[in-house]
Amino acid sequence: MAEMSRTEKWIVNRANPWAYQHVLRPFFQHHLRLPANAALLEVGCGTGQAALITNQLYHPAKFVVTDYDPSQVAEARATFQGAYGQIPSQITVETADALKLRYDDASFDAVFAFFVLHHLSEHKLGKVQAAMVQGLAEIDRVIKPRGSFIYSDMFQRKAIKDYFTGKGYEIVHRQNFLAVIELVIIRKRSISNGLLNSEDGKERHLPRHYGLATHVSFSS
Repeated sequence: MAEMSRTEKWIVNRANPWAYQHVLRPFFQHHLRLPANAALLEVGCGTGQAALITNQLYHPAKFVVTDYDPSQVAEARATFQGAYGQIPSQITVETADALKLRYDDASFDAVFAFFVLHHLSEHKLGKVQAAMVQGLAEIDRVIKPRGSFIYSDMFQRKAIKDYFTGKGYEIVHRQNFLAVIELVIIRKRSISNGLLNSEDGKERHLPRHYGLATHVSFSS
């Protein structure tokens, strides 16, 4: 997984607190519903501002907050310590590689990834498609049936949506911000006997392309 440059990190760390408070918080309040006592994961937490808002709104029973960059993990820990005096016991803030998540299959009710998915691509090695698919597959692996993936990004937006809808996810809500950034909530449908079970309880046959989403094209 690629790390941010020093310049990109400076921009993201200073712009995101405003965006999270004035865009993400109301977006969550109006559109995101999570189960009580949820288990949550954030990939690429940055300074921890989104994780702090998520914790304040949903009070999860377990929240694993991660970043690939140890300096960002330190920033996120400081954010929680500043808000609560110490990191709450149900929250773990740690380094993690989104391409090799060490968590069990179907272990989270929701996974969050804000402005991080394009970093899954190993640009210098020219392995954009392979790395992106590997990272998205890891996210899919750890989400429970009927769990949610909440993300935002400026790049590869169609390919990311195509990947997850190809895996049987349904789009719950999406919203454009500043024209080029898209906030998206998608939900994983449960699967039994070759049928997709969606939120309304109705069963639908798997689409023909189900399971073939690794063929989605990601541009370099």
